[in-house]
Amino acid sequence: MREKELLKNFLGAVKQLGPVAKGSLCQFRRKCGKASCKKCSSGEGHLSYKLTFIQDGSTHTRFVGPTQVEAMRNAIASGRKLERLILEFGLDYLKQMKNEP
Repeated sequence: MREKELLKNFLGAVKQLGPVAKGSLCQFRRKCGKASCKKCSSGEGHLSYKLTFIQDGSTHTRFVGPTQVEAMRNAIASGRKLERLILEFGLDYLKQMKNEP
């Protein structure tokens, strides 16, 4: 397989992924801070989500709204698929450069 064909196949697979993200989605409970909140006063708290990721060697988090959770889960799954595609492309490219079958 020639280099252009390898790249064409790789880019075609990447286009099918849609939005991608890297990190972990964590579910946790937190208090809202309102004195009259029944969930917080009972100790139950409010269900929340955060995205945790590493950037430039430091760990960061961003809150994810309840309406964004499913989209972020899908983007993280697509990001993992992208990482596998990059690995496969690199190995195929190396084989090509070495003229291996």
